[in-house]
Amino acid sequence: MIWEKVFRRFKTDFRDFCFNSSIPYDKAINDDTEAFLLHYVEWASSLLSGAHETCMQVFVDWLGEQPGADLHLRMFDPASLYATAFEITAIGAAGAR
Repeated sequence: MIWEKVFRRFKTDFRDFCFNSSIPYDKAINDDTEAFLLHYVEWASSLLSGAHETCMQVFVDWLGEQPGADLHLRMFDPASLYATAFEITAIGAAGAR
């Protein structure tokens, strides 16, 4: 999903992040390593940290509207699902025209 959807649209943004963070891009894009996932999560974190303060609440509201969500039955705070919020947002943004 990352390579087929997210990086098809945002590969240049990830490359710029790597450059600005002094991360060797050729090592960062090797998806067979834990280093790739570490740098991908760092990129996601950098984007979410600059998001609007209501970003996670908008995500929780959307998630609560999904079939079978029943968020009040969950044993965790859905506002803590940062990685999930990033992935869904990135995939959705990659498909936007």
